[in-house]
Amino acid sequence: MPALDVTQQPLNHGKRNQAQHPIQTALTIALVTDDFFPAKTGVGVHVQQIAPELVKKGHTVLVLTSRRPGQPAYETWNGVHIHRFYSIPLAGFYQALPSLKDILVLLRNYQVDVVHFHYLSYLVFKAMQAAQSIQLPTVYTAHMTVDYLIQPLFMKPFHRFLTWGYNWLMRRVDRIVCVSRNQMAEFKPFKAEVRFISNPIDFKGDEASDTTRPDQFKVLYVGRLEPKKNLGYLIKAFQLLAAQRPNVELVIAGTGTEEQDLRRQVINANLIDKVTFLGHVPHDQLPALYASCDLFVLPSVLDTQGMVVLEAMRFRKPVIVTDKIVSAQELVDPGVNGFIVDADSVEDLADKLTFFYDNPTRRKQMGQTGHDRFQVETAASVAKKLSTIYAQHCKPLTPLKTASSKCHTEETQGKRRGKGCLLYCWWKLKKRTVEAWGLCRGGFSEKGEGIQRGFPRFLDGVSNGNPLRKCSEPMNKPSDILRR
Repeated sequence: MPALDVTQQPLNHGKRNQAQHPIQTALTIALVTDDFFPAKTGVGVHVQQIAPELVKKGHTVLVLTSRRPGQPAYETWNGVHIHRFYSIPLAGFYQALPSLKDILVLLRNYQVDVVHFHYLSYLVFKAMQAAQSIQLPTVYTAHMTVDYLIQPLFMKPFHRFLTWGYNWLMRRVDRIVCVSRNQMAEFKPFKAEVRFISNPIDFKGDEASDTTRPDQFKVLYVGRLEPKKNLGYLIKAFQLLAAQRPNVELVIAGTGTEEQDLRRQVINANLIDKVTFLGHVPHDQLPALYASCDLFVLPSVLDTQGMVVLEAMRFRKPVIVTDKIVSAQELVDPGVNGFIVDADSVEDLADKLTFFYDNPTRRKQMGQTGHDRFQVETAASVAKKLSTIYAQHCKPLTPLKTASSKCHTEETQGKRRGKGCLLYCWWKLKKRTVEAWGLCRGGFSEKGEGIQRGFPRFLDGVSNGNPLRKCSEPMNKPSDILRR
C-alpha cells in the first residue's frame, strides 16, 4: 500500500491565529469520514456542511477521507484541509486503507486537539488507535449501526466480528452524538457522554419555486440504491397505484449496487414509462427536484434520521416513512405531515400513495404543516453546538506528579525512566499480572521526555512511590508498543 506523502504540505497547520479568529477557544479538529467532498452519501453531506462552518468559527479543520480515482491526495476546500488515503471500492463505496503511521503524522503535524469520527470503517478504527496512542479526545456521531455494514451478502459472515469492533470503538470514544433521540438509549451501556444534535439542513424551501402539475402525481425518492433503502418495496407499491390511477410518476435519484436489479424490476412490472432513474444528483440541484414532486417517500429499513425527509419538508412536501426508521416518530406525526407505514406491507404503502393521489388539498395542507412545525438545525447551529462539546472536552491535561522513584525523579532522566518502566511492565505482562495500561501523548523526544509523549503510559499516576498503577483503560497490543 503506498504511504501517504505529506512532505509537500507545510508543517504546523495546527497553529491557530486568534487575532484572525477572535473566538473563545480555537481548536484543531480532525473529522474522519470515508465520504466527503464531493459527498455521495448522507453522512458525506453532513460532514461537508459542518466542516466549513467550523472553519468560520475560527477552528482549523482537517478531514481524513477516502480517495476516489482522479482526486488529489491533498487539497483545501472552503478553508478545510482534505487529506485522502489510498482506497479500494467495496460494495459501492470507497474504503480508505491508511496505515497507523500515516494518520499519526497528520495528527501530530496539525497539532490536533480532538478527533471526530463519522463512519464505521477501517479508516475510523485506525484513526481511533492513533488518537488513543497520543491521548487525544474523541467524539463519534452515530450515523449508522453494524446492521448497515452487513447489508452486502458477502459481509454477513462477519457480523460477530463487526459487532465486536463496534463495541470496541464505543468503549473507547469519549463523547457520542446521536442524530435521533430514540437512538440515545442504545449507548447507555457505554461510558461516553451522549448528546443529541439533529442533522443539519440548510435548505430554506425557497431555493426553487413549486413546479408541480395538477394533471400529474409525482412521487420522489432521493438516496442510495442499496438493500437497506428497500426500494423494491416502493416499486411494488407504486405498481399497485399505477394500476388504479392514471398520470403517475416515480422519480428515483441516486446510484448504488442495486440499480440494475431495480431497473429490471421496473421493466418486468411494465413501468418503464412511469419510473425515471436520474442517477446521482448533486446536493445543490436537489431543491428543484423537491419542488417538482407531490410526495416524498423514504422506504428504508435501517436509517437513523433521514436528512432527505427533513429536506423534503422544507419544501412543503408531505412525507411517508417506514416504521423501521429509528426517528420515524420524531419526523412524522401521522395524518398531520405524513404517514408511517409498515415496512413489510406493500398494501399499506400503496393505500397511503392512493390517499395522497386522491386528496390534493390535504396533500398541500400536510406539506405546509411539516414545514411550519419542524424547526430544523442548520449547519451553523450544529457547528456551534459541536464547538461547545469540543471546548468542554479539550481541557488541558493534568501533568504527571513526580515521586522519589528512580524512574521519574528528574525531567532529564526521561529516556532512562521510559525504558526502565517499559521493560518493567513488559516483565509484568509476561507474568500475566498487568491487566491494562493507560495512554500518553507522543514518542521518546529529543529532550528526554520519556514515555510521557508517545508510548502507552504505564504511569497513569504515581501513588506512594509506586512506578506502576493499574488502570481501567483497555489493553493495547504489546506489538504496537514494540513497533514504536
